[in-house]
Amino acid sequence: MAFATAMQAAGVKGQIVVDEASSLDDVSTAVLKAAAEFDADLLVMGTHGRRGFQRLILGSVAKRCVRQATLPVLLIPSAAGKAPEKEA
Repeated sequence: MAFATAMQAAGVKGQIVVDEASSLDDVSTAVLKAAAEFDADLLVMGTHGRRGFQRLILGSVAKRCVRQATLPVLLIPSAAGKAPEKEA
């Protein structure tokens, strides 16, 4: 749980919930259920930024959470932590 340690060191207060989706629930349902049980004010999720065919085949847990959530959802694209590429 290196992520939890990094969050605490940065002064972020919250709770990390680890759960597994069953054959009865999909991942987005498990995420939203955990947020409801925690009584979260905001759901923050990372995204892979897939497009086109990959997104069609693989789907998007973040997209389903945004559509089904009753609380605000903040999506952070995977490229957000990368330095911008220099143009040639």
